Amino acid sequence: ASDHFETLRRVTYTPITLEKWSWERVAAEMKERKESVLAIVNTKKDALALRDAMNQDNVSHLSTLLCLAHRRKILEAAQAALDAERKHDGPPIYLVSTQVIEAGVDIDFPHVFRAKASLDRIVQAAGRCNREGSRRREDSHVVVFDPMEGSAPPGDYRTALETAWNLIAGKDFDFNDPQQMTAYFELFYSRLRQKGLDSKNVQTDRACWDFPTVASKVRLINEDTVSVLVPYHQGKVADAPLTKSEYDLWVEEIRRRAERRKGMTRALWQKIQPFTIAVFRNEAEKLSAVLLEALIPHPDTGSLADLWLWHGAYDEYTGIGAKITCDPSDSIC
Repeated sequence: ASDHFETLRRVTYTPITLEKWSWERVAAEMKERKESVLAIVNTKKDALALRDAMNQDNVSHLSTLLCLAHRRKILEAAQAALDAERKHDGPPIYLVSTQVIEAGVDIDFPHVFRAKASLDRIVQAAGRCNREGSRRREDSHVVVFDPMEGSAPPGDYRTALETAWNLIAGKDFDFNDPQQMTAYFELFYSRLRQKGLDSKNVQTDRACWDFPTVASKVRLINEDTVSVLVPYHQGKVADAPLTKSEYDLWVEEIRRRAERRKGMTRALWQKIQPFTIAVFRNEAEKLSAVLLEALIPHPDTGSLADLWLWHGAYDEYTGIGAKITCDPSDSIC
């Protein structure tokens, strides 16, 4: 099996373990490459900070601060720019992203910078570098850095990050060695077992065949989230796929249904879903006085909304910006 790992080496890893980098240092190192660079960080706040530090126009941003339709547009533009660069018909580009790009996204950058993370996340990030194997691995770099001002989601994610970083900072660590990957997961899960893997006593409920209770306890994200419809239309972003009139008609239809105490139809949900973002319910309620309007009442309470409307600014580069501080995707390790 180790022969396969050696054959599939496509990148050169460069972990920076002896110093922390400021966002300005990360930005400078990215620009030094003279080729397109993808930078992946752990939180939306960090993505905005690094984009600001780049301080130039050809820097795109990808995170759940943008709705799905907007993220698709960003990726399409990045792919077109990378194709042009390969044909020597366009300048390098820079994309600063959160973890949303690490799974299910087929894109190939010459270089990737990854803020320190769990070992599997770093390897996922490396899958966006020389993905097609068209470059020499010596010329395709994955730089793993420790951000000076960076943050990381709490809980299991942070445990995984710290476990990985301790191993990477050790002597002769090899990202392509499957035995070292096995050692990482063994150490990580042993630390999780020390913390307790079943804090909600799910196994006790399962043994009693109490599956309704199990269903209520087992959740990928512990806190409730709600959908927020954002104004990603041509009135805000010129190349958006939706006109302002089409967006206004959606909002009008949803309000009419809410007035009649009717919920969303499946067809309407399917239309608007790419133009929504997920927000923790408690955070939505905090912002409701200024930035958010409750559109569709919760079927049980009649007051807590399942669908909200965003009244704040929507930027072509940063979406809703830094108004939302918590990201539901941060809760997934």
